[in-house]
Amino acid sequence: KARRSKKQVLIKKQVNKKGLSQAAQSSYVCYVANQISDNRYKAISFKNGVLEIQVKNNYEAMIIQAQQKETINKINNQLNRKIITRVKYKVQN
Repeated sequence: KARRSKKQVLIKKQVNKKGLSQAAQSSYVCYVANQISDNRYKAISFKNGVLEIQVKNNYEAMIIQAQQKETINKINNQLNRKIITRVKYKVQN
């Protein structure tokens, strides 16, 4: 167990050193958001507490914006962390 623990610590240090932890976190947040989206939106990026999502049209953006707090809480609860603070919308062209 001690050997595995050392290995995990070493991997984490290397990931942080290479700057990959932010990318991994962003990818995971987007994955979780997409899992609960009910195909209403697609999470495309996450950075500094802001989740950027793509919606099909302005109508969908309005609906999701009206439910923004619930959406943020739902994703944060799934992540077991309050990591998302705001949602940014992008209408698909």
